Amino acid sequence: MPTEAQIAGGHKANLNNPNTSQEAKEHSKQVLENEFNGGDVPKSGSGGDDDNKNPGNVAGGLKA
Repeated sequence: MPTEAQIAGGHKANLNNPNTSQEAKEHSKQVLENEFNGGDVPKSGSGGDDDNKNPGNVAGGLKA
């Protein structure tokens, strides 16, 4: 299930997608304004070392 940050991120991406209709962009804009304080959604998690939970997910390389 997606987090609120992921949902808001999808709507933000939709606003910048040149292949998205103006109607869809307007919908995303309304959702961000009404449900996500204009898109200002705090990141989920504690801010700790959550990146270390999946050692295969490292920048610059793929898991062998």
